[in-house]
Amino acid sequence: MAFLVGSAADAQEAYPPGTYQLTPRIDLGLQPVRVHIPPQFDHLPQDLTLNLPPGFSASVYAAFESFDRPRFMAFDDDGVLHVANMNADEILALPDRDGDGVADEAIVVATNFERPQSLQFFQGDLYVGDSPRILRYRDEDDDGIYEKREVFVSNIPTGGWHSTRTLVIDEPGGKMYLSVGWPCDMCRTEGLERGTILQFNLDGSGRRVFASGVRNVIGMAIHPATGELWGTNNGHQHEGIASPPEWVDVIRDGGFYGTPLAYGYQSWTDFTNPSYRELLPITAADSARVATMERPAVLLPGHTAPMGIHFYDHEQFPTRYRHAAFVALHAGHAYLAPVEGYSVVALFAEPDGSQARVADFITGFQAGVDIEDVWGRPHGLITDADGSLYVTSDDDNLMILRIDHGPVVADWQRHNMPDSLTVGTPLDIDALVHVERSPADGSPLEVTADLSQIGGPSDVALSPTGDADFRLQYRMVVPPSLRPALKRVRVRVHPSNATEEQDIHMAWQIAVLPDRQIAVLPDRQ
Repeated sequence: MAFLVGSAADAQEAYPPGTYQLTPRIDLGLQPVRVHIPPQFDHLPQDLTLNLPPGFSASVYAAFESFDRPRFMAFDDDGVLHVANMNADEILALPDRDGDGVADEAIVVATNFERPQSLQFFQGDLYVGDSPRILRYRDEDDDGIYEKREVFVSNIPTGGWHSTRTLVIDEPGGKMYLSVGWPCDMCRTEGLERGTILQFNLDGSGRRVFASGVRNVIGMAIHPATGELWGTNNGHQHEGIASPPEWVDVIRDGGFYGTPLAYGYQSWTDFTNPSYRELLPITAADSARVATMERPAVLLPGHTAPMGIHFYDHEQFPTRYRHAAFVALHAGHAYLAPVEGYSVVALFAEPDGSQARVADFITGFQAGVDIEDVWGRPHGLITDADGSLYVTSDDDNLMILRIDHGPVVADWQRHNMPDSLTVGTPLDIDALVHVERSPADGSPLEVTADLSQIGGPSDVALSPTGDADFRLQYRMVVPPSLRPALKRVRVRVHPSNATEEQDIHMAWQIAVLPDRQIAVLPDRQ
């Protein structure tokens, strides 16, 4: 399961058919970090900053001039990262031979595509989700270049909107899946395979519609605990800034997901909208299909355009991320969405999708409020054998980011710090910081608190209470002269033999309020 953060009260309650509710949000305490840009990629802006949870860092793994809409990624059997360079109709290999966390070069290893978006390696061969087909490439002389090309599955329907194809191979389940988007925004179509997830056997046989009524499922992944297929869907465009919500859900065999009739949990499309009036009349068969729609596991704000989804199944990140799903949001407020977007979110849920909560994991791709202020658009997600997370940006600045966690994992175990306090009142702090992972070299930790923003000292040492816990106990009076504002209590966990870049910084925000006895005079008339 994914380890949940927050209380059970944060989880989403059941809601009735014909409605929808966005998935509850939780806060991971994001903090700004400078993006490390290697000198070979000096064409990128040098002042890029992202917001990440404590202990995480961001660097550019690859940003070659040959990048042209880099989308999904895959590692081959030798651990070499490959990316679908969609608009160049090619697959690139990005080896890191010296292990410095930066790609040495971009090598064209396969060509002759029509908008390749996704790729998978299986039994040494390269499989690519191309717009009208699934292609299989073989490297017959073991030089890393895939010379032999064959059409593995043909006659995938094309035309109209949504021409990209996402391919997932489920080797333990003996199946492969391909997403085929709807041919328009929202219309009736005679194409039986449009708006579907197709399923095949691993030899390409057994073609059938696995799920239907999906408008445009971009991301797909197999849950590591259950073996179930999950997907991310992009909703229709002309029903306001809030509707429809974007869904992330289990893709069930025989499931119907609403397009073009409904969204959310059996919420009907607004057929009074001129864009969707041509969908009428609604038939009894339409109503019966909508009645089969299940409550989605996760609903995100409308028009945030969820792309890649990746379940974390490694140990580098803190335990809470085990089997959590990362989802790339490709759009946001600068486009149509009611929220900022342009981010990567983390989804925490039980293996069956229940008790879901969502949290911002990476933000900061939009530096201002306009579309021109967006400097990156997350799309593809993958982790390497060491548990580092890779994120493609396929527009604005074309790159692959690498997200790592430092050697120390620490977080609040408990604390009694208030959300607000009044100047001149006493404050008795009792907080416990738990260290989940210490430096491998056994170097001691220095754990200190900075209370200066609320009128206390800036370097209060926390006392070790065991092998993994540090306690902050401090009694003070908030100075009456302290200016009311939002303040932060900060805790720093520093490995004594490491650089400051490997520090863990935690913070708790407190609203400092004016003395209640201060009279507030009315404005003069």
